[in-house]
Amino acid sequence: MKLVQCPVGEAAGALLAHSVKDAAFTLKKGHLLGPEDIERLRQAGYAMLTVVFTDPGDIGENAAAARLAEILKGPNIRTDQAFTGRCNLKSAAYGLLVTEKHTIDRINLIHEDITLATLDPYAVVQPGQLVATVKIIPFAVPGEVLVACEREATVVAPALQVAPFQPKRAGFIQTILPGIQDSVLNKTARVLRRRLDAVQASLDLELRCPHDETELVLALRQLLDLNLDLIIVVGASAIIDRNDIIPAAIARSGGEILHFGMPVDPGNLLLLGRHGRRPVLGMPGCARSPSLNGFDWALERLAADLPLTASDIMRLGAGGLLKEIGTRPQPRLGDPE
Repeated sequence: MKLVQCPVGEAAGALLAHSVKDAAFTLKKGHLLGPEDIERLRQAGYAMLTVVFTDPGDIGENAAAARLAEILKGPNIRTDQAFTGRCNLKSAAYGLLVTEKHTIDRINLIHEDITLATLDPYAVVQPGQLVATVKIIPFAVPGEVLVACEREATVVAPALQVAPFQPKRAGFIQTILPGIQDSVLNKTARVLRRRLDAVQASLDLELRCPHDETELVLALRQLLDLNLDLIIVVGASAIIDRNDIIPAAIARSGGEILHFGMPVDPGNLLLLGRHGRRPVLGMPGCARSPSLNGFDWALERLAADLPLTASDIMRLGAGGLLKEIGTRPQPRLGDPE
């Protein structure tokens, strides 16, 4: 592709580099100039034009954007018609956007002419929401550059997909210590119900028991008998160790602890366990508040049937410093002097 200035009479077959607005007509940038356009430009007094001549093997901006977007899209992603070198990809479901970051980086590193931008990985998206856009910078790109991008897009496919939230049945246990008010417990349950509703899940049963390992084991077994999809436990006292009451009760009832702690604040004290294939989450105390915290990120992945492993949690540190929750008893900046 070559950008040149040339006499109007030599511009037929070229792409107009800049829009022309005349009293009698308008030609938009990127317009393929034909004989009629050349005559109108001459009659309007134009002598020189800045135009683009494509080379053999070049792919036009719209065709190139559409081709790459089509290869990038995975389940529950649709593409719009390309325009001005841009092809938008939109969600076709309510769920989490799953991206292959390394694929996206490799595509963007191939050549400056082709760019790909997406929402944050694991963003919650609605049907019809824009999740990614392919933008071709010039009016055309060399065919070999587009082929290289297409090849990278298929190394780990799909590069983009939406994992829909699936209906889940959850059980909830709150442990109690003397002095804890019913109003706190009731608010915690209401907040959790709203969180579950937001990811297409339901709270089938809430239990309350003393903050005691044996009592908690009994409550866990009661929920396990219901064949729920997810069990959530929040303690009257925060979990401080893998051998604390909540993790000990999970293990004693036949489960296992996969991970304790996460590099997301608020949300550091999240516990991840399981009973067979059933996830068990130890909810950090900050999740009594409706404000965004690490528990939300864990719950969203599980609700979308995405894997959640110790490694997944430990990779959440970049971007894991969230807005402070003012009601936390131990704010991250400490008590004011």
